Amino acid sequence: MFTFSAPPPCRRWTPCPSRGMNLRSLAADLLCWTVAAPLVRSWRQRKMAQRTQIRRDVMRVEDLLKAIVRAHPDVAW
Repeated sequence: MFTFSAPPPCRRWTPCPSRGMNLRSLAADLLCWTVAAPLVRSWRQRKMAQRTQIRRDVMRVEDLLKAIVRAHPDVAW
């Protein structure tokens, strides 16, 4: 009925490209288990705040453009 087949053995470990893991984030993951954990945490929080700010700015610009198009439909492209 059901058969279980083991996956082929890997020659070497490679990070999953869909997660976007690179050497820097891999090193940060490893450093989380050392005394450098507070530094890694602050680095990650800064990056997250920066990404959040960029995302909010993009949303504000999109809202502004939508409002302009609503107010002036002749200018819509």
